[in-house]
Amino acid sequence: MTGRTATSAERLQAALSHREPDRIPLDIGGTRMSGIHRAAYRRYLDRAGLSGLDPDPALSDRNQQLARLPEPVLRHLGVDVRGIFPVARPVVETGGDAGDPADPRDESFRDEWGIGWRRPGREGFYFDVDACPYADTGPEAARSAPVPDGGAPFRFARMAEDLDRANGLEAGLVLNGFCSGALELVTRLIGYEDALVDLVTDPDRVGGWLDRIVEAKMQYWEKALRLSAGRAAVAVEVDDLGTQQGLLMSRELYRSVLMPRHRRLFSFIRQCDPGVRIFFHTCGSVREVLPDLIDAGVDILNPVQTSAAGMDPAALKREFGRDLVFWGGGVDTQRILPFGTPGEVREDVRRRIDLLAPGGGFVFATIHNIQPDVPPENLEALLDALRMSGAG
Repeated sequence: MTGRTATSAERLQAALSHREPDRIPLDIGGTRMSGIHRAAYRRYLDRAGLSGLDPDPALSDRNQQLARLPEPVLRHLGVDVRGIFPVARPVVETGGDAGDPADPRDESFRDEWGIGWRRPGREGFYFDVDACPYADTGPEAARSAPVPDGGAPFRFARMAEDLDRANGLEAGLVLNGFCSGALELVTRLIGYEDALVDLVTDPDRVGGWLDRIVEAKMQYWEKALRLSAGRAAVAVEVDDLGTQQGLLMSRELYRSVLMPRHRRLFSFIRQCDPGVRIFFHTCGSVREVLPDLIDAGVDILNPVQTSAAGMDPAALKREFGRDLVFWGGGVDTQRILPFGTPGEVREDVRRRIDLLAPGGGFVFATIHNIQPDVPPENLEALLDALRMSGAG
């Protein structure tokens, strides 16, 4: 851009189009995989003298305890994107007193899918799956069990207002989905081990659930993208496919069972809005299936878990940088960000920018959410390194 500073929306579009923007766009809190845990957030606000901007942080995700960053904090941090989220259905509380922070009992609830979640006491960092509602059922449950309506009106109660507000700020708009990935949901509905075994031994059971979840997602995206009316730059979808060392399943199994459902979903999203980019979150070592994800319609890879096997950032940029935007990979969140010195954080951020930013196709975000054990001085060092490198 010449003669004026680019808007955040223009900056994001340049990066998504594989052009170098005036500076690297920054995402903190735009998705449920690029946020900050409320404990780390509160400590950073105190260190930066910003606690008055957000004295009682709300949550954007209860299970992960992610803080919802208000506009004054987003502006202070120089965040370029604004996440648009559906309204969550009220949960059924099943344990503890959600209104009493002194209550020592475990806090638990059931979500709209019937999945039970539990957090160990008031000091627990996250909610974990505690009950799988269809663990002892067969393929018939996949065909007949009730599934939430992705297009239910309550999900969109604030969306038009949120879209208008973010668009007025000239920010990059990121439209989030209403539930987790299709395979992730199956593991929570019938049990993690059973779901992975049944991919091979009972594909009708897993496939039945996958198809109904994809249909619910399509109900959601049809309405969400109609409300967006072309303003959202990105549509966020997820499905964790990898571990630290390799894929959760063989590439052949991914291609035969999951890839057709992903292709169907991504094609539908593009039919609803041909200009929107498909953001796909998958943790772990997924280098092997990146060609398949591109073929299925993925434009953006997140979180770019460079500490996993085969996920060297230089190699990823060289091999896939023409086809994929890397949204993440900005700092090692397993070792450096929580346990390194501020100097090590600055050096890691600078090195990753040097590897991933040239030629565009890079949006700076941490590798998944900023966790509760991240010291505020390390988050401060990350932001300093971004500013020194022409980002943030």
